[in-house]
Amino acid sequence: MAVTSHLEAITFTKKSFKVVTTDNLKVNGDCIIEFLKKLEQENQDKNKIYLICDNAGYHRSGKVKAYLENSKIELIFLPPYSPNLNPIERLWKFMHSIVTNNRFYPDFEAFSNSLHDFFDKIPKYKEKMRTLITDNFQTITTNHFANSSS
Repeated sequence: MAVTSHLEAITFTKKSFKVVTTDNLKVNGDCIIEFLKKLEQENQDKNKIYLICDNAGYHRSGKVKAYLENSKIELIFLPPYSPNLNPIERLWKFMHSIVTNNRFYPDFEAFSNSLHDFFDKIPKYKEKMRTLITDNFQTITTNHFANSSS
């Protein structure tokens, strides 16, 4: 059984919602470049694309850096160990609630088909995704701890 890695990006505007994905047997600099090319192809009308990503080594590889020198994509790296800040993690959590949680698939092909079906029909979840994938974070201040017992 071959397990694939899934790369994805989410685009939100007031009028549209789009997910760009690729499947790969492994993730490395070449796969990232393939994904970046697809992302640019899907967003030809954009002057600049900002891609939020974690600090995985393949995002920072020499090949990827060289590709980005002539690309309209700019990578924005999250702080280390902060998956809660990565919007794509919220998509993954939602995807798991629809596709994998409490579900049995008789084989990998059925599981893979279910994943592809989810992403093919993602516009159906547009409003739910808008509530999950936001940049509205709660700021924690010392006032949050004023009523806690010592």
